[in-house]
Amino acid sequence: MNLSQLIKAGQDRLKNKNVALCLLGPSGSGKSRACGTFGVKTLYLHTSGEGHGPASAASGGSEILPICLDRDGDTVLSADEAYKRLLDILNSGAELKKLGVGAIALDGATEIEAMIQNTTTWKTRLATEYKSIKSYAGDLTLSMFRPILVGLQKLQDEIGIHYVMTCILNVKEVGDDNEILEAAPALYGYNVATGLIQQFPDILVIGQVSNGERTKPAIQLGSHVSRVSKDQASKEVRKLSNFFCRVTGADLSEAPDLMKPDLGRVARIKAAEHYVE
Repeated sequence: MNLSQLIKAGQDRLKNKNVALCLLGPSGSGKSRACGTFGVKTLYLHTSGEGHGPASAASGGSEILPICLDRDGDTVLSADEAYKRLLDILNSGAELKKLGVGAIALDGATEIEAMIQNTTTWKTRLATEYKSIKSYAGDLTLSMFRPILVGLQKLQDEIGIHYVMTCILNVKEVGDDNEILEAAPALYGYNVATGLIQQFPDILVIGQVSNGERTKPAIQLGSHVSRVSKDQASKEVRKLSNFFCRVTGADLSEAPDLMKPDLGRVARIKAAEHYVE
């Protein structure tokens, strides 16, 4: 074992200032458009359930390279084929580098969870390991999300990309200007929200806000996202998980509560390690 080499690898990872973001927001909040605001060539991965996404992302100003994961022309792919296609793409670092890809957007977690739950592997393991009780199988779903996250992290290490995964929020409470005060991720599996979102260094919430005359999307640093976990047998509340907005390594104490949904600025904030105008 070469400890010096291991330590150097760890120190090199500390120097990583690229965005690795989970972007949470209700349907229609501007998540897809925000994915196109990095200002670099962006590979946009989506399912047919998010078919509006590429056009919305392109309106953000970046060059968008869209790939639909579950369709090949007019042919609808099985969940197994779509899942394999996603992993194959995330293992294509040399080709993505050649294409000049600077960011990857995966839209979104709710659709990917549904894809995973329709794969043969998931269904087989559900029957054999979880007695076919779908609500118990959060750990199973997470185990199949993990290769996706590892693939994104590996690409970031290899070719220096930003990446973002979107996730739908179910909003519970809004303020006077329609800002999100409390919401929960729209993920089905037991503990999936907790286990998935906490693996992203950067977490932000986006939603539509109003000044009384105009409504527009904004990154909302003061939003409160939570997920209640219940004991599988008693159904009593076992854990309340809270997700606070963060850009890892950056001091956001001087940042406003509402920010323009510009992921290029988020990248600059992370690089500077503090809020920048």
